[in-house]
Amino acid sequence: MNEETAKLLETLATKLGTTSEYLWSVLLKQAPIDATISLFQTAVVFFIGYLLYKKRGIVNREYDERLPIFVAVAIVWSILSFITIMCIGDIINGYLNPEYWALERILHSIHSN
Repeated sequence: MNEETAKLLETLATKLGTTSEYLWSVLLKQAPIDATISLFQTAVVFFIGYLLYKKRGIVNREYDERLPIFVAVAIVWSILSFITIMCIGDIINGYLNPEYWALERILHSIHSN
């Protein structure tokens, strides 16, 4: 960790009323937990997509009262799929490179304030 990052970590730790060492250890422990949650959410979204794929045959191509609901669910699923695809980097970093994940979270929290 370079000097600037250490200063940012110290600033964040001061704002939170803790030490930078404690904050860093908590973030490193949180990385795989966050990755697991994101992975579970991704699995649920793709499972819903699988169900939509399987159920597409029950909706007639002609107007059916279920068609608007099916289309609405498909649109929501498309949006959620895009969001989960964008989170794949966080999943990988959470498991394989938790230090980078923690550093990214620190920088994001400092710049958002």
